[in-house]
Amino acid sequence: MNPSQLHAALSNASLFFLALSGALGLASLLFQGRVSPTYKGVLVVGEILLVAVALVGLLAWTQGRGPGALHFLYAALSVLAFPGIFAFTRGGMGRREALLYALASFVMIGFIIRAGQTS
Repeated sequence: MNPSQLHAALSNASLFFLALSGALGLASLLFQGRVSPTYKGVLVVGEILLVAVALVGLLAWTQGRGPGALHFLYAALSVLAFPGIFAFTRGGMGRREALLYALASFVMIGFIIRAGQTS
């Protein structure tokens, strides 16, 4: 499997994972009223997956399979969303943060779909 194929496969996996992350975030908000420890783990795994997608994408780019500049913008926004929310909320894990992480998960689905259209 070449880096471009791996990048596409990981991107597809991240779409499903982010949908799960958004749903778990809403469930965490509704049933526990905060970011649960389980949901924290989901967010960390999601961030690792997004970083892996970006790194494999950079590898594909170094081999001459480069997308447009807008693709990099959507990728950067996706990778920085969860850490940005963590920094903005100063690591809070209450109701507001659960909602922000869930909404960010759903917005990042749009970013990834749009990034795929710009390649």
